[in-house]
Amino acid sequence: MPNKRQFRTDAKRGRYRIKNPDTGILVFECHFFASFANCVILKMTSPSEKTNCVGWYFESKSIVKVQRNFHTKFNKPPPSRNSILSWHKKFLETGSVLDKPRSGRPSTSDSDVERIREVLLVLLRNEQDRLPLN
Repeated sequence: MPNKRQFRTDAKRGRYRIKNPDTGILVFECHFFASFANCVILKMTSPSEKTNCVGWYFESKSIVKVQRNFHTKFNKPPPSRNSILSWHKKFLETGSVLDKPRSGRPSTSDSDVERIREVLLVLLRNEQDRLPLN
């Protein structure tokens, strides 16, 4: 169960939100209605979404217009004011909205995951073949 700093409840609207405590980014949002619950695991904003936001901000210089355009185009909750301004600042400084490469262990690729899945399936089949039938 998340601690109180991570878990925010809006009882009037039946809305629950969980934020990453390190980054403050919303990672889970759930809306409860009388007959069903609509829960969404939010993904981080993609580079193309960030680029659109920076472009809209250059055009209008309005955070609200950027957020409205984002919600209309991508049909998901818009980024915060701070996110839009930080992407704009990063674009002005570096010419890109992408993060700098990080040092450390590389992430697992989809091909690695698929290769491991295939090996596990072969091992599971071999194990089932060795089991005696009752």
